[in-house]
Amino acid sequence: MEVIALVVLYVIGIFLVSGFFLTVSADRVRARLVQTWGAYAARNRHAFTKGQTPERAFRIQGARDGQEFLLETDTRGGLVTRLVAQTSSPPVSRVVATVGRARDGDSKGLKVPTGDPHFDRVFDVRAFDTHAVEVVLRSNVRMALQRFPLPMVGARLRLVVDGEEVIVEWAGGEVDPMQIEAAHTVVRELCRDRSG
Repeated sequence: MEVIALVVLYVIGIFLVSGFFLTVSADRVRARLVQTWGAYAARNRHAFTKGQTPERAFRIQGARDGQEFLLETDTRGGLVTRLVAQTSSPPVSRVVATVGRARDGDSKGLKVPTGDPHFDRVFDVRAFDTHAVEVVLRSNVRMALQRFPLPMVGARLRLVVDGEEVIVEWAGGEVDPMQIEAAHTVVRELCRDRSG
């Protein structure tokens, strides 16, 4: 009986200590993200606000090429950086194009080929409306997505167009000017296509 009680106390102790170290580690990651992205926002004269949740440590708001955007990191399901913009073009039904692991809900649509064999081998495109795929994934948008700088290992890139919202999301949380520029290029090309 005493042995069982000791084992139970030992297991509880392991969980408590592990939880403490995970919390401290998460706080350090959040503090590092806030510091590095805050410096990025200041250099580029964008508005920076600390996030309301541990999963989203900050928000950067700004405008580029006349397009307002939101830039943030998200630690739910792995660290990703996300660029969000709104387009004034007519809304389309949801289109999701991914490289790597998709997020929950991305695979609800039908797998739709774009007609570009190389793009279709690399990207998994999902939508319920094939016309929306034609509107969203025109040749210069596909080219911008294919030129997005991704690492050889752990590559993950996701484009979501849902109504007027455009999201470009990639793995990692580092300030990488090449990836940020590539995300802005995808949004710019997509909004240019959708405006006619």
